[in-house]
Amino acid sequence: MILRVAARSSGSRTQVRGRRRTGSRAPGFSASFACGPPLAWRILIRAPDPKTRVWRTGSAATDSRGAGIAYPVQRKTGTESYGCKMSTESGERQLVQWLSRMPATRDPRVRLGIGDDMAVLDSGGRCVLMSSDMLLDGVHFDRTMQTLDAIGYKAIGCCLSDCAAMAVRPIGVTVSLGLPGDWTLEDSKSLYGGMGRACDGHGCTIVGGDTTAWDGRLAIDVAMVAECFPGVAPVRRSGGRVGDRLVVTGRLGGSILGRHMTFPPRVAEARRIVEVLGERVHAMMDISDGLALDLHRLCGASGVGARVSESQLTQVVHDDARELARMDGMPALDHALTDGEDFELLIAIQYDGDVATAVPGVPLWAIGEMVETGLTMVHVDGHEAPLGRRGFEHLR
Repeated sequence: MILRVAARSSGSRTQVRGRRRTGSRAPGFSASFACGPPLAWRILIRAPDPKTRVWRTGSAATDSRGAGIAYPVQRKTGTESYGCKMSTESGERQLVQWLSRMPATRDPRVRLGIGDDMAVLDSGGRCVLMSSDMLLDGVHFDRTMQTLDAIGYKAIGCCLSDCAAMAVRPIGVTVSLGLPGDWTLEDSKSLYGGMGRACDGHGCTIVGGDTTAWDGRLAIDVAMVAECFPGVAPVRRSGGRVGDRLVVTGRLGGSILGRHMTFPPRVAEARRIVEVLGERVHAMMDISDGLALDLHRLCGASGVGARVSESQLTQVVHDDARELARMDGMPALDHALTDGEDFELLIAIQYDGDVATAVPGVPLWAIGEMVETGLTMVHVDGHEAPLGRRGFEHLR
């Protein structure tokens, strides 16, 4: 359960009122707490667990405007330890598996269909790639907390991150919008300003789209068209091999404190990696739904397992994850594993040396290796335990 909160200061105390997150069954709540520095307030919130209906205590992260997200502190056991961010055999995965069996996906012009970061099509012997990302107000962003410029940047950035995941060059995007009733022309200018800023940094262009109005909140769908870099084939999720090193391009966890809106898509880094390492890059994807969940997806596509090192993973925990851990009591390592929206690259490579220097100019961190079966973490005390399929999935 994640609840949106808004805070208003009055003297030495701050009044907090909240509403349920879109799609949840949790009611609103209210609380009060002593004022403190931004991003350091620790408040106690009482809200019922949506499944057990048991009231439990939580804490909230706030920004400099006094608004943020409340996280449950009390942990449960098993695969539902972290409220709405836990899943087992999800409806999202079942849907993807069902769609991948449709007859249309067996068209010979479809080199790679459903199940990877982008589809790969054959257009007269030329490789063309396509993807789309939908973002919803109240799920992927919040208009009351983020600027429209930042929202527009993220909308394009998500598709650019798909291009990075397959090491391909973005060409153009179409943007389709479902606009709320209070929308203005100035709002459009701000939104498209952020989109243009993201495009300009990666050489792609907004080439069209569609616009509708409705009574709901802002909805954005971006479709991306990309092409292969010269001499570089798209990198799939399915090429991982036993013995491959698992590496990431950046630190993980705590993105909700702001990085989920400002992340740099790793398009240039992906190109550099495949140019330097060549065929030693066996599989790659971006980390959008949490490392643990996305690693399960990478292993599933490759038909192998993975062993993650806790000591190595600790080195890539972002400072934001540690800050969030101080607020909600959840270990920083768990934030790195499950938060999502880091938009770093997760890569399986064949490399025996020091991965930190494998690609000059591109920082890489080793976190583990691919094995025959299973997905486990080797803890610092030496014991090995299963690494659950944990992260954010829209359908359950």
